[in-house]
Amino acid sequence: MATKSIQQVVLTNFKKHKHLALQIQGDSFMLMGGNGAGKSTVLQAIDHMISERLDINSKGEVVRVDVPLPDNAVSDGESDGEIEILLASSGETYRVRRKFTKSKLGRYELHKDAGNGRFDALVPAKDRFDEIFGNVLDLSPLIDMSGAEQLKLIQSVVGKDGEVSKKLEGVKAEVKRLREERLLTGRSKKDAEAKLLDQDFRALVNYVGETPTVLAEIEAKYLDVTELNKKLLDISRVNNAADGHIATLRGIVVNDEGIKIALHNVIELFEAKKQDTKDIENDIATADETNAKVDIELDEARTRNAKIEKSKDFANNKQLIADLEKEYKDYTDQIKEHLQSTSAILTQLGLGDIYEGLSLEYVMDEDGKVEKEGLFLRNLPFNRRQQSYGEMVKILIMLSKAFNPDGFNYVKIGDFNLLDEKNQNEVLAIAEANDIQLGIEKVDNGKEIVLQLIER
Repeated sequence: MATKSIQQVVLTNFKKHKHLALQIQGDSFMLMGGNGAGKSTVLQAIDHMISERLDINSKGEVVRVDVPLPDNAVSDGESDGEIEILLASSGETYRVRRKFTKSKLGRYELHKDAGNGRFDALVPAKDRFDEIFGNVLDLSPLIDMSGAEQLKLIQSVVGKDGEVSKKLEGVKAEVKRLREERLLTGRSKKDAEAKLLDQDFRALVNYVGETPTVLAEIEAKYLDVTELNKKLLDISRVNNAADGHIATLRGIVVNDEGIKIALHNVIELFEAKKQDTKDIENDIATADETNAKVDIELDEARTRNAKIEKSKDFANNKQLIADLEKEYKDYTDQIKEHLQSTSAILTQLGLGDIYEGLSLEYVMDEDGKVEKEGLFLRNLPFNRRQQSYGEMVKILIMLSKAFNPDGFNYVKIGDFNLLDEKNQNEVLAIAEANDIQLGIEKVDNGKEIVLQLIER
C-alpha cells in the first residue's frame, strides 16, 4: 500500500458528474465502466488537484504548469464546480480543494485534518502541498515530445551522479528550510498588518514625527485671580459692615426731627464708604473664562501628546512590516537563487539505471550535428510510434519515482485494457516495489463507474 496516497475523490459539477464521491482507502485503484461513463473525468480531476505538467516554454526553458482545465469542465446548466480529494501522508490526512468556472481554476486550498471533523488551512497552499507530497508531475506529455524536448526536460529533473544528487538534496533541504522561515516571517507580517485594521491605531499616522506641545507654554496663559479675589473679599467685608450699620441705624425710631436728620447723615456716611465690586467681579469672570479655555487647551494638548507618544508604536509597527517584507523578499530571493542553482547541477545529470535499457542520449553525425536525441529504450525512441504501450507505462512509473523519490508518487494509466496480462502484472509489481499509487482506467461492460481496489 502506498504510504502517500489518494483516499477519496469528490466531484461537484465537473463535466458529466453533478456529484460523485469515491472512497479509495489508500491502495491503487481501478475505475471500470462503459464508454462515456466518466472514468477519464475522474482521473483528469485528480490531475488538476495534485499534478504539474512539465513543458518547454517559448524560450526553450523547462517550466512547470498546471494541467489545463478542459473547455467543458463545468457540467451543463451550471456556472461553477468543485474538485476535492483526500490525501494521506505519514498518518495524517489532508484535504485539497479547487473550485472552477467555465474559464479558469480557482485558488489552491490545502487543509490538514485536525480531528473532530475540523480541517485547518495550510498556507501558502501549493507550497505546503509540495513540501508534504513533493512535486507530483504529469509525465504523459513526454510521450509526445520531440527527442530534444525530452532530453532537456529529463536532464533538468533526474540524475544518476551521487555527488550531484547530494547537492540536489542539499538544495532541496535548504529550500524547505527557507520556505519554513519565510512562512513564519509571512505570518508575523500578517500579524503586524492586522494591527493596522484598528481605525484608531491607523489614525496615529497623522501624529508620526510631530513635536509634542510644551504644556508649560499653555499653563503660562493662566490668569492669577488671587489678588482680585482678596480685594473683592476685603471690599465685601467693608460693604457688609456698612450694610450692618445702616440696617441698625434705620431700625432706630425717633420723633425728634433733628435726630432724624443726624441719623440720615450718618447713614449717608456709611453708604459713602461702600465700594462698587462690579468691575472686580467682571475681571474675575473674564479671568475664569480665560482659564477655562486654557484648561481645554491643556486637555487637547495632553491628548495630542499621548497620541504622539503612541504614534511611536505605529511607526515601529510600520517599520516592522517593512523589515518583515524585506526579510520575506530576501527569503524568496534566496529560494529562487537556490532553485536556479539546480540548473547548473542538473546539466550534469542523466538517467542511470532507472529502467533496464533506458537511456538519455544524443548522437552527432560527422559534421557535429545532432542526429538523434531524447529518451531511448533499447535504442528505440520513447514515443507512441516506436514503443509498445506496456513499455511506455512501465517507463512512466519508473520516471515518476525517479523524479520524486521521497514524495507522493501517483501514476495515471488509461486504456489498461491495451496491456496484456504479463504487462499488467509487471506494472502492478513495479508500482508495489516503488511505493507508487496507480489510478487505472479500464473499459467494462457496465455503464456506471465502479471503483475496484487492486490487491497487491
